Amino acid sequence: MKVKHKEEEKWYLDSGCSHHITSDRSSFEALDDEFSSYIELDDNKRVEIKGRCDVLIHSNKDNKKCIYDVFYSPSVGQIC
Repeated sequence: MKVKHKEEEKWYLDSGCSHHITSDRSSFEALDDEFSSYIELDDNKRVEIKGRCDVLIHSNKDNKKCIYDVFYSPSVGQIC
């Protein structure tokens, strides 16, 4: 499992979300940059995906959560 987390980061997760996307390349310890795709957002904007990876986050001091298949897209401004 790939692990990358900054103590000061806060993540808000939407369990109804179809895709988790970030432009923060440093969120990924071992990005699979051979994965490439496009997704269409609600506003019909197409976003290029340039990699994916599982991300482990700390939800509190002793609890960790894994977000599977987080996409990397340099054109997205924040975690979606």
